[in-house]
Amino acid sequence: MRCLAAFIGIFFLTIGGIIYMLYRTQSLLVFHLADNLGLTTWITHLRHDAPILNVSGWVVYSLPGGLWAAAYILIIEAITHPWPQKKRMLWASSIPMCGIISELLQVIDFLPGTFDIIDVICYSVPLMLYIQLTSCLKQKDRCTQIISSHPSSNIE
Repeated sequence: MRCLAAFIGIFFLTIGGIIYMLYRTQSLLVFHLADNLGLTTWITHLRHDAPILNVSGWVVYSLPGGLWAAAYILIIEAITHPWPQKKRMLWASSIPMCGIISELLQVIDFLPGTFDIIDVICYSVPLMLYIQLTSCLKQKDRCTQIISSHPSSNIE
């Protein structure tokens, strides 16, 4: 299960990166980093050769952040799986919460940028799914423990 979570996390990270590299403007900081790493030629070929689809704005501007938040949650869950649930929850929620808070701080002009409710949704959905899933799994574990400790379950 941990390997699957890590694999899906890496997949989400990759898809978000591909969307970003194909559709965002090359004046962004990440493209300067790519240039320093010698990846500009590869990115230019990718942008030139890839079929340019008519993609909705939220897919270009909001979905990569949501995919990266989901990737972070999955990878952290895979890494910290043996830890107590509260500790895992704290670590897994840190990056999505930073994204949500930074969007909210843009509303009051405390941080530069343009507030976008779709960004908030894209950061929130993976976090809410993670919380719901871990809650369900915790409940399932409790039910399994109760059933296995019940005297009638030991009857053969």
